[in-house]
Amino acid sequence: MRNSRIVGLLLLATLVLSSCSLSKGVPVSTLMPARSPSVPVSTPTPAFSPSATAATPTPTMSPVARSYLTTALDDIQQHALDSQDMNWPQLRQQVFTLAQGAQSTSDTYTAIRYALQLAGTQHSLLYAPNDVPTNGPEGTLAPDEVPQGQHLASGIGYLKLPHVFGSGAGFQQAAQHYGVLAQQAIRQADQAGTCGWIVDLRGNFGGDMWPMLVGVGPILGAGTAGSFVFPNGTKQSFSYANGQAQLDGVTQEGVPHPYQLQQPSPPVAVLTDGNTESSGEAMVVAFRGRPDTQSFGMPTAGDPTVNQDIVLSDGALMLLTEAVDADRTGQTYRRPIQPDHLIYFTQDQVGSAGDPVMKAAASWLQLQPSCQK
Repeated sequence: MRNSRIVGLLLLATLVLSSCSLSKGVPVSTLMPARSPSVPVSTPTPAFSPSATAATPTPTMSPVARSYLTTALDDIQQHALDSQDMNWPQLRQQVFTLAQGAQSTSDTYTAIRYALQLAGTQHSLLYAPNDVPTNGPEGTLAPDEVPQGQHLASGIGYLKLPHVFGSGAGFQQAAQHYGVLAQQAIRQADQAGTCGWIVDLRGNFGGDMWPMLVGVGPILGAGTAGSFVFPNGTKQSFSYANGQAQLDGVTQEGVPHPYQLQQPSPPVAVLTDGNTESSGEAMVVAFRGRPDTQSFGMPTAGDPTVNQDIVLSDGALMLLTEAVDADRTGQTYRRPIQPDHLIYFTQDQVGSAGDPVMKAAASWLQLQPSCQK
């Protein structure tokens, strides 16, 4: 869900990695290696001794493959969300059996993905080195990663907050650009008389949560919006203030000239569907418990969890689920998040004049005191 930011998830990656189900989420969530959106590697976790539980690997496995697989399993055992519920001697034996005869590091990928699914939830992934998402040195956003805003009838502002993925040299630039574009879209939609907002998270299947939090910040409002809760009870809070998205008070992403709404603390309608995932779900959680806020649409994908990015020795990227999202009231989430108003719709209705979710959200907003003046 976060790269220690949430790294959330590529639907394309889900197709490429058939043994895993992606986002962002990543929390991911969803972070990319260079940025740490999911959870910082420094997160305290229970100590353990790999040598005490490691099963004897098959003799036909090469030393390189054996060492690589052992290291990956050590990371999973130390950090995975469900690690404490696993029989690790048995799991290691199963994984090494699955990797029998492996000679190269890539020969162990199937076995590692098996371990991730058992101990890390469906949000955990393994990208082969050539499949790791990148933005390129120029840091550009894909067309479907650009936030959109508009001023609707009856004084309602609208923000479409999409997914955003990437890694490498250009991603920091792309992430900041996303936040800037989202706040510019809010500024343009915040015309005189804007009385309430629709935040559309439908189709946001994750990536890096921090640009999203920065982008939607003026609507969300300042203060702690939620937290990440680890199996050992440790919590890390995420918040927005003055153009900065922060994790335990440390800035993860920001914009140079933050926008402030003409009408602070407005009523907000949040739109979701089954493609709202990972870091997209983190944004849903951020609005949970907020005053004058309701959600509309269909249940989310069910990955409101936090991923840590671990780069393996051959350049493969392991996204390991290690915590769950919690809203500002302390309520934790691990399954699909149900909307306050369940409204069924088809994808061809999204964005159309007859979009039933938009209609329901607008009708609710028009009933709010700020929209009846």
